[in-house]
Amino acid sequence: LETKLDMIVLHNLPQNTVNIIKTLKASTLLLNIPIFLLSDDEDIQVEAYRAGVAEIASINTIKEVLGHRMIKILHAKRSTEKLFEITRIDFLTGLYNRREFDTVIEKEWRQCQRENIPISLLMIDLDSFKAYNDTYGHSMGDEVLRRFAQILKSCTKRSTDLTVRYGGEEFAIILPNVDKKGAMHVAELICNQTELHDIKHIASSTSTHITVSIGVAEAQPTTNSSIAELIDQADKALYRAKENGRNQVFSFD
Repeated sequence: LETKLDMIVLHNLPQNTVNIIKTLKASTLLLNIPIFLLSDDEDIQVEAYRAGVAEIASINTIKEVLGHRMIKILHAKRSTEKLFEITRIDFLTGLYNRREFDTVIEKEWRQCQRENIPISLLMIDLDSFKAYNDTYGHSMGDEVLRRFAQILKSCTKRSTDLTVRYGGEEFAIILPNVDKKGAMHVAELICNQTELHDIKHIASSTSTHITVSIGVAEAQPTTNSSIAELIDQADKALYRAKENGRNQVFSFD
């Protein structure tokens, strides 16, 4: 979930001002939203800074000055967001990167464990991609990666699904609250859509165009299961898909 809030302004609050600030900062949705406090109580001001407010001003501060200070906070927030985005995105494909994968799968694992719901993982590999680069050149290979990223995006519609470039020609999709049957459906859709795009690949050992192999694994997060185990199972399923001739989906049983 994401919030569209840019800033929280607190004004003329009761004595539990600091507790309210701490509650806001403890929320994962509001953690990075700057808080601007209007207060003339010096004790509250000190505690509010310790609790994490971005700025404090007197209740009687003139509107023009308040507006200027708020704009400065928003500019700083936007700069921070841009820097944060740089660390999360794979620039070639526009997908999220491995670092974001590691962050999100831990968060979703905990969420699924709390709600007692499944989580599925797809590990996806472009077949004979090294041969494609050797035949058509790396610039054409980069274009294929970009086109395939768009195919993946078109096959994952939910805001909770996370599609990442895992590394090289390997991709991954995290599917919270999706069982193996649902994950297999997404995987088959990806294979079919890749076929329909008919990206020529004369050096492929599988077909005359680009194809993909996909490994599928599902877990019911508990204290007796782990993220590492889920990733390992999806990797093993991907290996089996390749071993069986590529251009197919294989699920871990």
